Amino acid sequence: MDNYKIVVKTFSGLETVLFKEIISLFDGKAEKLNRGVLFYGTLEDVYRANLMLRTAVKVLVQIAEFDARDKTELYNEAKKIEWGRYFTVYQSFAIDGIGQSKYFNSIQYVSLVIKDAIADWFREKYSRRPNVVKSSPEIPIVAHLQDEKVSIYLNASGESLFK
Repeated sequence: MDNYKIVVKTFSGLETVLFKEIISLFDGKAEKLNRGVLFYGTLEDVYRANLMLRTAVKVLVQIAEFDARDKTELYNEAKKIEWGRYFTVYQSFAIDGIGQSKYFNSIQYVSLVIKDAIADWFREKYSRRPNVVKSSPEIPIVAHLQDEKVSIYLNASGESLFK
C-alpha cells in the first residue's frame, strides 16, 4: 500500500478549517500550508478527501520533486518520471504551472518544458505521444515551482470541487 504526499488546496483563510477536517477524517499528522494542507495517505485517502472534505478546492497527489535551475535540468528531471504509471498514450493531459522562481522568468515556459518532456517520454516508449488538451484534460497535472524546487502533482480532483 503506497503512502502518497497529498496536498489539499483551499481558499485563503480556510486553512485551519481544512486542517481540522483532515485531522478528524484521517487520524493522522497534517501540516498547514498557504491555502492548503499537506498530509500523507493511501489512494483510498485521496478518494475520501475528494468526497468528504467540505472546504477542499483540489486534491493533489505528488509524483515527483526535484531541483532545476535551467531548462536542461527541468526537462531531464521531468523526463525521468515513469509517466506510464500514471496515464497512457491514449489519454489527454495538460500542465497547470503555479509558483515563482528566480531561475525561470515564466511559469508558462516551465509548463511547456515539462509538457515536452512528457511527450518525448511517450514518443520514445511508444512511438507516439498523448494529446495535450487545455480544457478538461483526462490527466490534469500541476507543476509547482518555488525557486529551484519543482514539485509535480496529479490533480486528483480535476475541476475545482465546489463546481
